Amino acid sequence: MGPLLWLVSFPLETAAGWLLLGGSPGRIIASVAVHAAACCVFGCSLLRARGRGWPMVGFTLSLVVFPLAGMLAAALAYAAAALPQPRWRPSGEPEVREEDPLSRARRVEISLLEEREVEPVVDVLREEDPEAKRAAIERLALRRDSEAIRVLRGLLHDPSPEARLFASLTLSRLEDEIGKEILAARRDAERAPEDPAARERLADLYLEYALSGLLEDAARDYYLRMACEEYEAALRAGAGKGRNGLRLARAHLGLGEIAQAAGLLDELGRERPDDPEVHLLRMETIFDFGDLRELKTYARRVLGRLPEGSEARELAGWWAGEAEGGA
Repeated sequence: MGPLLWLVSFPLETAAGWLLLGGSPGRIIASVAVHAAACCVFGCSLLRARGRGWPMVGFTLSLVVFPLAGMLAAALAYAAAALPQPRWRPSGEPEVREEDPLSRARRVEISLLEEREVEPVVDVLREEDPEAKRAAIERLALRRDSEAIRVLRGLLHDPSPEARLFASLTLSRLEDEIGKEILAARRDAERAPEDPAARERLADLYLEYALSGLLEDAARDYYLRMACEEYEAALRAGAGKGRNGLRLARAHLGLGEIAQAAGLLDELGRERPDDPEVHLLRMETIFDFGDLRELKTYARRVLGRLPEGSEARELAGWWAGEAEGGA
């Protein structure tokens, strides 16, 4: 807006000079009035310049140097205001370049996009910079998993009003996005009830929504039930048993139906003895049941089948080691 006002002041100043050339008292009075208006417009153009004194300095220069030379004075004042202001620092102290909030937010956002874990994002959320928090919240929204949702819900009680607002808007947007995806997938499944891919897609969305942390207990259980029904329909329609059976077991486990989950996982374990996801979920099922002795036995039995460095092997090794230590 500043450059535009600056450009407007020049035609006004030119008009003031033209009126002054007339020489009559009326034209001189009009020239002074137009010149004063041009100076006011020019002073307003410097409101966003660095240093709060520049608007007054520019107004005074353009007003005193009357009127044609005032345009040159205005140009010089504007150029001086646009120059970066030197910052005094003690001798030997390295120069620190100030970063504007928008640039900082962009830098934080780019760095967060390179991270896959929640912890670095949580560290940024502890800062006082609202733009940095906004970038961190956007990064959490991209994950759309239960851990990220938990952090976002916690931000609803953050001391910063900006963080509370960003978190609330993000949670509402995520719910709206998932809801629209579920409606679209449900229409696809209704149009092609025998299509296993359509059933699988709808079941995945039900399960994602249920486990996202966005829902209260009753609504969560409702969508877990819907996920179970759709996975079973997908399996009857010919969908792959491995992946869908595993996710069906996850839905049963979320509902507290440990026996159904254990039965599915035992069957999958016989068919896919080297699948770490099956063994990881099976250990979780045993843990939820509360049989630590069985968990120790199972962990020892499958430890050698699990790939090095996998989460399942690490967990199985921990349980086997803790069991040996008398846990």
